[in-house]
Amino acid sequence: MYRTLSAGAIGIKVPFEEEVTLASRYGFQGVGVSLDALNRLGLDKVRRILTRQCVMPSHCGLPVALLGDQEAYDRQLAALPQFCWTMTQLGVERICSGITPFSDTLPFDEHFALYRSRLGPVAEVLASYSLRLGFEFIAPATYRKPHKYAFLYDINGFLSLFEAVGAPNLGFVLDAWHWYEAHNTLADLDKLTDDNVLMVHVNDAPAGILIDEQQDLVRELPGATGVIDIAGFMGRLAVIRYTGPVMVEPFNAALNALPRHEALVATTRALDRIWPSP
Repeated sequence: MYRTLSAGAIGIKVPFEEEVTLASRYGFQGVGVSLDALNRLGLDKVRRILTRQCVMPSHCGLPVALLGDQEAYDRQLAALPQFCWTMTQLGVERICSGITPFSDTLPFDEHFALYRSRLGPVAEVLASYSLRLGFEFIAPATYRKPHKYAFLYDINGFLSLFEAVGAPNLGFVLDAWHWYEAHNTLADLDKLTDDNVLMVHVNDAPAGILIDEQQDLVRELPGATGVIDIAGFMGRLAVIRYTGPVMVEPFNAALNALPRHEALVATTRALDRIWPSP
């Protein structure tokens, strides 16, 4: 596994080229590549920026809205091969997205059927370019429960969807916070492999708050409180010999308020504390 920087996740708002420089300077091996950066700078310049700083392009977002209207979905699916070609030229192998754990209009079975029908063609196009597609489950009860229809929000639910689609290049954006909030366990992590974990987010939860009363965007740096068993979480990743990116995603107001250098140092030190021994 290796460290990838998301400057925005620690409160640092900079353009892509500056984020790459910061990643290199503070010991991160990767950064995500956004379509905005590619559209603004062009493929060749993005590639030169990464090469100059010896930083890997760890991932990119999926440019298909799986729950959009049919016309938009068809249009985006038709454009997907060009996106995939760009990813191969850049050296990106991991495409990431998320799934909302509720709907106010679609009952569970209809919601599941829509994802199954739309994921298959997308996964097939990506597979033809040797690209993998990872999804993040969103678990906090405070986020899910106010809505009409529940949907998938944990490891087992996602595994059922991936099995229904039957595409071997589907997997997880695995977030320690959502793993904890889903009431998943270390045993649930034993169901995962390096083949189906594409991206990892690490963080911690505030102390003194019941698990089902935690608020999604109020978190801590990994290992800060010990509420989340980050040692066990990272240990399981080491057991499966996970080879992909690990990104700090704390959404923490105090961290966001720090000067840039202090925020980056705090982030790298948090990673140092939780990183498994070789």
